[in-house]
Amino acid sequence: MPDHPQGKSQEQARPRGQRNRGLKRTPGPRPLPLHLMAARNLWQSSRNAYVFSKTASPLWHPSMRDALAALQNQATAIPPRDLAGALQVEADRRFAAFLDGVEAYRDHPYQRDLTLPAAIWSEGTTQVLSYENIVATEKAPNAQGTKTSSKVPIVVVPSLVNKSYILDLDEETSLLRFLRRQGHPVYLVDWGKPGQQELKFNLDDYIADRLMRIVATVATRESRPPVLMGYCMGGLLTLPISVLRPESVAGLVLMATPWDFHAEGVTRIGPLVRGFEAAINRVGELPIDLIQTLFFALDPLLVLKKFMRFGLLDKQSPQARQFVAVEDWLNDGIALAGPVAQQCFQLWYGENAPAKGNWRVAGVAVDPKHVKSPTLVIVPSQDRIVPPASAAILATQIPHAVRLDPPLGHIGMVVGRTAPQKVWQPLITWLNQFAS
Repeated sequence: MPDHPQGKSQEQARPRGQRNRGLKRTPGPRPLPLHLMAARNLWQSSRNAYVFSKTASPLWHPSMRDALAALQNQATAIPPRDLAGALQVEADRRFAAFLDGVEAYRDHPYQRDLTLPAAIWSEGTTQVLSYENIVATEKAPNAQGTKTSSKVPIVVVPSLVNKSYILDLDEETSLLRFLRRQGHPVYLVDWGKPGQQELKFNLDDYIADRLMRIVATVATRESRPPVLMGYCMGGLLTLPISVLRPESVAGLVLMATPWDFHAEGVTRIGPLVRGFEAAINRVGELPIDLIQTLFFALDPLLVLKKFMRFGLLDKQSPQARQFVAVEDWLNDGIALAGPVAQQCFQLWYGENAPAKGNWRVAGVAVDPKHVKSPTLVIVPSQDRIVPPASAAILATQIPHAVRLDPPLGHIGMVVGRTAPQKVWQPLITWLNQFAS
């Protein structure tokens, strides 16, 4: 099977910290026009609301009426015209602070630079990457004196809408390299950007065909069934394998995997989802910027606040470097094949088929109660992408599932400062049960 060309992409082959002079990273945060409009409208609304306010208006919430009355009581010290002007100055200051954060991000010299693992399997735009020769690990000698691993192999399955390298961000922040250092054979499914073949795929094509054969390939290569570890949407892709082919799965790790799509927070993106169907039908895929718009709808203020904070950081600090690394990944998304997007919107967000027991893959109902393998369900309690209530239901439905609730967010659970203590090490402890 083909290796990754030269072990590095063209971008990653450049020396760390060297970018073309005058070249700014673009186009983040995506979609930039949406974030600019949201920022301007948010802060400008404060000044406009004051100018046009009437305390008797039924649109004012009682607490807002009290706050407005307190401002108006200050009119003897601050004339209304001056207060409106002060609000405008503050709105402009905050907008400028957001722009400063965006510019600082785009000018930052960081670029991802590390040796990539080799592909041991490929089909279409999908590859399976092996970390066998990337990270040194001590293996116990067998009876013949050669070295072999007694640790269970792991097949890691990311989402279809984000690139896989958030799980292998850099040498110091890599869940996959950590697992490899502990002696586990680690295989990463790298879906890649959908090509002409994948643009026709539905969920069955990805799960019951391509992923099923990937699992079989790894099992043959390692002479034992692997643990499947799915991150976010990747968990939705892996869980059906344990139902369709239970003998091929040693264990299951579900990291922030949504299951109840009508749980808290998720329903907010329902109207957007329905509005995107026309775009999918026209271009045959769900474009990256529309996917990012869905994430924006979950927390419209998140990007504004984090870029304002970034603007205050020392740009040479590890915190700034980490911020840029994660943002680069967020802005480096992948379009979703049209048939898959339609199924996700209709079956998941629309009908809530998984939670209602109505989701079928290859004609078989995907019922968590039929999962026989040991399962670890990780539910980050500060997740804003997959509400904890959406993911936690799996821990109650899968027999004998173990639940882990790290006090981290959706991305922080894999790259956060405390992720090694809160998630990585507990994961290793759980995996120890498979040692042979």
